[in-house]
Amino acid sequence: MGCGQGRLLYRLLEGIGQQACAIAEIASRGEISVVVVAPSGSWRDALDAHGWNGEPVFAMSDSMRRAMSCADEVTERWIAGSRSGVARVFAVVDDDSLLVNCEEGLISIEPGSTDERCGE
Repeated sequence: MGCGQGRLLYRLLEGIGQQACAIAEIASRGEISVVVVAPSGSWRDALDAHGWNGEPVFAMSDSMRRAMSCADEVTERWIAGSRSGVARVFAVVDDDSLLVNCEEGLISIEPGSTDERCGE
């Protein structure tokens, strides 16, 4: 793991940890949380287009779910899926985004959802 990836993961874990209560509340409704940590300009524009008001965590809107479902096979499966006891978090950190699963105190990145540039 390169230094850039380590910083990305640290910021991801910090962002999720700071918003744990809000994430749990959103997950209890069966919704996907979006956690935002210092998004780049292009991410700010994309989030704004789906109703983001600058908050660090919010429930994913229907329009965002529809847009993301078209991204790729892994994202489509993750958006459509729902597993009991698993909180799904779409994390935006700087220029990167990750599909994250939180379950019983464990955090994992959705298999197949990262690309080689993540955290560079």
